[in-house]
Amino acid sequence: MTSPIFVLANDGELMMFESPERVTAYVESPDVEAGEYTGAFDAEGWKLILRVSEPTRRRRFLGIQTVGLTKVLLDYADPPENCPADLANDLRRALNIDDTSIELAELVEQAQRKLKWR
Repeated sequence: MTSPIFVLANDGELMMFESPERVTAYVESPDVEAGEYTGAFDAEGWKLILRVSEPTRRRRFLGIQTVGLTKVLLDYADPPENCPADLANDLRRALNIDDTSIELAELVEQAQRKLKWR
């Protein structure tokens, strides 16, 4: 996977991470299971999938619910799918850029300068 990694949330926020490890440390298993993330890409536009290693553990004792987070994994889509145009559109939207002639590499560079790192 080529960094940075971009993750799109349901609310439209495009988050940027330095590495796959930072993604899996940031996102939580209940959110992945709930479908809170609608897409993920590496910097070259390869589609990525967030999934959990096992279901989140939920327990209720004396009326109090506890949640045991499980490991989140980030993998290439199966089958592998390169979608640079989809990532470029997400980056244009996040950066408020209307110019469709700007190439993906330039959009990634602008994102690295303007978006908040997670």
